[in-house]
Amino acid sequence: MVGSCRNDDDHKLKNKLEELADEQGVGDKIEFHVNLSQDDLIRLMAKAKVGVHTMRDEHFGISIVEMMAAGIVTIAHSSGGPLMDIIKEDAQRGYLAKTEYEYAETMEQALRFYDSLLISKMRNNARDAASKTFSNTAFMDGFRRGFSELFTS
Repeated sequence: MVGSCRNDDDHKLKNKLEELADEQGVGDKIEFHVNLSQDDLIRLMAKAKVGVHTMRDEHFGISIVEMMAAGIVTIAHSSGGPLMDIIKEDAQRGYLAKTEYEYAETMEQALRFYDSLLISKMRNNARDAASKTFSNTAFMDGFRRGFSELFTS
């Protein structure tokens, strides 16, 4: 698991998750990476196959876009930005899930068929969307268009 801990409450939550993993007998199979440097995050993402983002009603989700840009098969909550703008239900950029079962099912499918043409196409679609839709260039082009419309109306 990768993320940041902003305060004592976040650290307590991480500790509870580690305890739960141990109680469930999977503690030796889960690594917790907290407050990584950008370089360490990039190194870790280069090795990842599947990324899971569980926040409900995420308004944007830069970490989702980062996973897509890295070519990681991304599974995100089927709500908010991931549903409407980032992964989208019909764009074949990744998976959307709501329930624990859906998350487990899509993780299993993504790992089982990771080397398939379908998953390869999904990874390419995700990379393309990340670079074309969410890049600095795309942002600046949209900003310029919007800004120029203010002065031409």
